[in-house]
Amino acid sequence: SSAVAKELQGRNPNLTLSPLTDLTRTVLFPTSLNQETKELIITSTDDNNKKASVKDPYTKIVVLDVSSHVMRDFSKNLDTAFNESDGVFTSDGESMFYTRNEFSSIRETKRAKQPNNVLIYEARMNDEGEWQNLGPVSFNFRGYFNGHPALSVDERFIYFTSNANHANKMDIYRVPRFEDGSFGQAEALGPEINSPSNEGFPFLTKDA
Repeated sequence: SSAVAKELQGRNPNLTLSPLTDLTRTVLFPTSLNQETKELIITSTDDNNKKASVKDPYTKIVVLDVSSHVMRDFSKNLDTAFNESDGVFTSDGESMFYTRNEFSSIRETKRAKQPNNVLIYEARMNDEGEWQNLGPVSFNFRGYFNGHPALSVDERFIYFTSNANHANKMDIYRVPRFEDGSFGQAEALGPEINSPSNEGFPFLTKDA
């Protein structure tokens, strides 16, 4: 909003903010910035998704060129008929964690005869430079919402959001990430972070 922009510029007079007004899709939120290419990895409405008959379009991960404001699909290999969002990357650019519906097609959802829950998935870039989905991560709480992954600066922990402790309330959790690619036991953060209300979209910086 303009109020937030004014506040940020008041803190840093050297900061220049300008709205992205000529985009072809709706931007929901950015998640990552490629420093080399100056491209944002963002979550956007999938305006071209005609596979599912719903009032609101589903979301997908896309790439936004900061200079030209041109958007393009991030990876056809990761696209499904439902939602993908919140892509976060390891520092080597080889692995990504993201939020996705458990079932990737309407037929699969009908066959499962259960809710199409949201889980955290891992993808890895192959030798051809294409992203490949490795499936849901082991620390997902099955039967609950799991999403909004964020890597710690040293990449030893993943923070995420889930309602596993309270069906109607979102809390932030933390899980250890080991060098061999495996994960430890996820645990909810304490009351200093998780309030009686909802928490979501964790974000960590070097001084966090």
